[in-house]
This record gives sequence, C-alpha cells and structure tokens, in this order.
Amino acid sequence: MTDGKIYYGDSIWVWTIKNEWFGREGKENFFIKKRRLPPDAYYKPEEVIDVFHTKNIIYYPCHDLPDDTSDLCNTRDFHKVLYSISGDPWTGLNRTLEIASMLGRFSHTYKGIYGMIIDDYSTLISDVVNGKNNSPEPEEMKLIYNALKEYNNLLNLYGCIYTHHLNLNFSQYLPFIDGISLWVRNSQDLINIDNYVSEAMKIFSGKDIYLGLYIYEYSYVSDFEIPLELIKFEFEKAYKYLTEGKIKGFQIMGSYLKSELNSEQCKWISDFIKKKFFLSK
Repeated sequence: MTDGKIYYGDSIWVWTIKNEWFGREGKENFFIKKRRLPPDAYYKPEEVIDVFHTKNIIYYPCHDLPDDTSDLCNTRDFHKVLYSISGDPWTGLNRTLEIASMLGRFSHTYKGIYGMIIDDYSTLISDVVNGKNNSPEPEEMKLIYNALKEYNNLLNLYGCIYTHHLNLNFSQYLPFIDGISLWVRNSQDLINIDNYVSEAMKIFSGKDIYLGLYIYEYSYVSDFEIPLELIKFEFEKAYKYLTEGKIKGFQIMGSYLKSELNSEQCKWISDFIKKKFFLSK
C-alpha cells in the first residue's frame, strides 16, 4: 500500500460463486430452488473486492470445472484463489483427483492458484464414522493430497471443519491436509467461540487455521442475515485471534446476493476491515 499504510489483507478471504453455474441443467442447488432468483442476482467474484478490501477468494463450485482453463482465466486477476470442492454431496474421488492434478499443472501459469479446499470436510469424516461408504477414507485423502502437490508442492489442501464435529477423531486425516477453515454452523453458538478455537488449535496443531465468518445464517433452521451485533462480535474475535497468532486469517461467507453487499452488516464489515487492516506505520 501507499501513503504510509501497511496491507494486512492476506489474512482476509471471501467465498464467491460463479454466476454461470446457476441455471445449468442439473446444476441448480438450494439457492435456485429456495430463492427462485435469476443468475444476475448473485454477485460476481470481482464485485467483492471493494467491499471486503481483498483479492483473496474461495471459488465455488469447481467440481464442474471444464478441462480447459476458462475458469482459471476468470480468476487470474485475483491475488490468491482456493478452489472449493463440494463435500455435501461429495464430488467423488475420481473427479477430485482430476481437479487436484489440473490445479497443480496450471499453477505455474496462473500464479494466483493457492490450492484447494474441501467444503463440508468434517461432515465427510462424520459420514465415514457412521458407515456411509460414499465418503473419502484417509487413504483416499492421501491420493488427493499427493495429486494436488505432484506438480507444485507449494499448493495447499484445506478442509472446512464445523465446530460441532470437533469431537471426531481426525488423527488419520491430519497428514493429508495443510490446514482448516473452522465454522460455527449456528450463530447462537458463537458465544462458545473461544473454546472452539482453543480446541481446534490443539487438534490441528501446526496446521493453518482460518476462522469462517458467516454473514448469512446457514444453520438448518434459519435463512436470514446474521444480526449486526453478532457480526461485530465474530469479526472482533477474529481480529483478536489473528493478532494473538491463533489463526492465520478468516474467510467470509454470505448469501452471494448482490443486495447483501449494501446491507448494514456489509457496510460495517467494510469499515471494520479498513480500520483494522490498513494500519499506519
């Protein structure tokens, strides 16, 4: 940055979604089914830059990435990009291996490729524990990990972990992830965030930990924006953990709707990030 300011924005990431995905036959997810909104109601990845002051994005979904590089071209202007693999439902081992290998091969051309993140990762592990045979076993995660790093060992493989799954035994999976994104599924449980972060630091010691911050309530019983007071609480906590070295950064996830970017919540977040992450020398 200029004017005597230091940029701490590498800590900030935003989940984005590709508009082209909506409306494809067989590709509609709950956003379309529930909201019945046209594709242009959702913001494009580049539209979050000015709001959240970052060029680091998680690009969702990439389980239907074409075998050419068109999607990689769409994200080439970003600083860092994590490509998200769907965990619920699971993309499948073969397709995930294809994408991991492709990202590795093209990461030398598209320098912004930072790695891959598996959405609902802890749900997949929970499914394995409960005997569901369509979820990846540890040896399959090893294949994915190696496929991603075959052409570029610097790429990262992350998994989304829900705090209500922290009681699972992750030991067999730990060698095959570089870090996690930690999410409190129900905003009512944010009051326990200190305990969740402390527990995650013990379980995933030596791994990158990003804190997931919802703007939109994704719990199974709700469908609305998180109240501003809770937004303030979780972002101030994230900043505290970051300055204490407990987390590497945080990842913001909203409803993907353009209208959300003008909400009271997003305006506060934008001001908060400018205040806290553009610091004078």
